[in-house]
Amino acid sequence: MEERESPILKSSKIHRNLQIPVIIGSYPDGEGLYLQITKTGAKSWFYRYEVGGKGRKKGLGAYPTITLEKARTAAHECRLLRQQGLDPIDYAKQLEEKR
Repeated sequence: MEERESPILKSSKIHRNLQIPVIIGSYPDGEGLYLQITKTGAKSWFYRYEVGGKGRKKGLGAYPTITLEKARTAAHECRLLRQQGLDPIDYAKQLEEKR
């Protein structure tokens, strides 16, 4: 995977950058990956994509449990599913039902 340049989402600086006051919202890393920061300060990763012209968001886990590198890997896996015509959310539900 190629490295992205995002002012907040650099793997070597993410922890330090997120210690300063940050505006609530979603911060893009690229290729559909975002870090969301809530009003409580909770941070989580999600992958944004479209199905049938409608936007969808698949949660990838909470930061710092899910690192930037792990989030990028998970987003890449979601992109591969989209390339196969699959919805990552529906795919995850199907896998869960089989368990």
